[in-house]
Amino acid sequence: MIDQKLITFLKLCETMNYHDTAEALNMTQPAVTQHIKALEAEYNCNFFVYDHRTLAKSREAEILETYVRSAV
Repeated sequence: MIDQKLITFLKLCETMNYHDTAEALNMTQPAVTQHIKALEAEYNCNFFVYDHRTLAKSREAEILETYVRSAV
């Protein structure tokens, strides 16, 4: 069974937008943020960074995304 936080992570990787991810998963935007922060704390790294108001994935996020997609 895939953890809900990982499903949130995958959707955020697709949309690259917290608001759109929240709408797609019928969650609030703060809930999406909490899921991502919990994953970042668990894996001790940052998955997403803002570059001039644009959300970008870190190398760690790309690695986790590949792993989770293969698990799904």
